[in-house]
Amino acid sequence: MANGVNSPLDAQVTSNLLSPKIKIVWYLEKIALFVPIIIGLFIASLLLPQNSIELFLVAIAALIIPYLYVHFKYARFSYALREKDLIIRKGIIERLDYIVPYDKIQNVTISRNTYEVLFGLATLHIETAAHFVVEKDITIPGVSNYHELTNSLVFMSKKARDIETKHADSHEIMIEELKGLNEKLGAIADRLHKNAEIITQHTQALDDIKTKQTTIDEKPKENVSELLTEIHKKIDELNTSAPQTETVIKTLYKPRQKSKIKKSKRR
Repeated sequence: MANGVNSPLDAQVTSNLLSPKIKIVWYLEKIALFVPIIIGLFIASLLLPQNSIELFLVAIAALIIPYLYVHFKYARFSYALREKDLIIRKGIIERLDYIVPYDKIQNVTISRNTYEVLFGLATLHIETAAHFVVEKDITIPGVSNYHELTNSLVFMSKKARDIETKHADSHEIMIEELKGLNEKLGAIADRLHKNAEIITQHTQALDDIKTKQTTIDEKPKENVSELLTEIHKKIDELNTSAPQTETVIKTLYKPRQKSKIKKSKRR
């Protein structure tokens, strides 16, 4: 976005010139300021015949200079409605581009002075958001189809703001979804950490049970029942902390228990 910058208008966008009638309006407005001076010069030329030529030339210059100013002002003023913004080009000596995004346009009003009413023209005043200031009053003068242009600007502005609102809403929804996913991932990480601790404890306990089962063959017969009691106690502790491990533990334990008892009987 640019605020009155020296930049070329997009070559692919067709610029709109103002109505040629605006030159007459501008010229009449300028001449109105010089009328008292011009009348005074003509009167002076009549009262001072010796300086009549000089005074007459000054009066002619007072008529020509405003015309030249109006001519170049008109030739150097154009505007274009692009896809996402309005661009206004103006400036006689310094060329300036005023680029106004549609979503920053707050209001479009129409004004008509006496001359504009006479020639069927109007000036469009474009109000922008307070935080986006191009200049105090962005205007497009000399517009003959002012109702059509106003409706187009209002429509494009509403459309741009609706799109921006949808993007903002979708962005907030995505943020909320990401927050939910982060919470779920955090919960999964906590579970995995706890399960890892439980698995480590169960692994150590099973190793301890296997170690105790292995020592049954090396213990006297009277100490076997004591070891079995200790193993059963360990299994009960594991089942209390994680009942789902009961089947695994009994599967690991029972076959070895039977084999140890058989060996004990053989002795």
